[in-house]
Amino acid sequence: MDHIKDVHTLDPAQILQLLQEAKEKDGPKDLSPVLKLLNHSHKGVKELAKELILQKAGPGDVEKIIPYLNQRDPEARNLAVEILYCLVDQNLAAVGNLLACGKEDLAIYACQILGYSKKEASIAFLKKALDAHSPNTRNAAVMALEKNQADFDFTFLIEALKKETEQWVKFSILEVIAKKGRLAHTRALFGPLESEPDFIKLSILEILAKLGNLNTADKLHVYCTQYEGALFSAYAKCLLAIISRFDIQQVAQRPKVIDQLATIIEKNGQPWETYQTIQMLASLKEEKFAPLFEKRLSHQHPLVRIAAIEGLCSLPRKDTKDMLNGFLNDPSPEVRDAVSEIINGKKT
Repeated sequence: MDHIKDVHTLDPAQILQLLQEAKEKDGPKDLSPVLKLLNHSHKGVKELAKELILQKAGPGDVEKIIPYLNQRDPEARNLAVEILYCLVDQNLAAVGNLLACGKEDLAIYACQILGYSKKEASIAFLKKALDAHSPNTRNAAVMALEKNQADFDFTFLIEALKKETEQWVKFSILEVIAKKGRLAHTRALFGPLESEPDFIKLSILEILAKLGNLNTADKLHVYCTQYEGALFSAYAKCLLAIISRFDIQQVAQRPKVIDQLATIIEKNGQPWETYQTIQMLASLKEEKFAPLFEKRLSHQHPLVRIAAIEGLCSLPRKDTKDMLNGFLNDPSPEVRDAVSEIINGKKT
């Protein structure tokens, strides 16, 4: 490999041959000449040099590769980044220290590279990057946390969400929580659910819908009267998504949840969510819900009328014949068909 020190005297074919030979041997010990080939004009030389570096590099070589992140040649920079993706855990400190260099582009590279780490120690560097002045660096740190394979406590991400000033970075934080979060992290989201703008609240409700349990559903009860419009609809979807993962008899032991379902029927304007809610309450077969169902019999949407009819028929009443016969002339064919099926089912 000593010949590579004089690359200006060799053509690409000769260099490629030397690189291939080096891959098949124990050397070289000094990769500096090979690193210089990342700037070579021949793409094949660049790629084979990258392969050799990945094969032979040790912890001490990481610091030699980092300066190539400053190269004017974008291909050389990209190759250096790709190499460091694979070598980052050999020298985390060398990469992490780039966050303090004062250059935004290098700090962003550092975050991207740290995202490929499998070591818990990398999280401390990314946590520090969340305090960077540049929103681009902060966002890069968030995206790296999504990719990073180390296990970590999400509490600091919730705090970052609260103090972040750029809404697009907030969205990135929520995406990470949605992808990697667990039930334990849902408690901390109720604070932002009170203080954040509506469009952030919508994203938080989607996360709670995915991660929450019946305790989460209990805590949502304050929003059934507090929210209106799109927020109320998102809240209703969140609650229904959580409840759907549990047996209805478990849900029945939660008075706050049952009260929320009743409020959704009263207040929600979305037919499908109202239909789902009536079905849930109807499965409890309790007469106390009859007035709720009866009010929906005159609802303008056929789906809600069908839900109300089915809900009333699920109750332990002696006779629903008159009600059913009245709906055989409903203007909606869907309602008429649903009623006919119920009547035929009863006859059989």
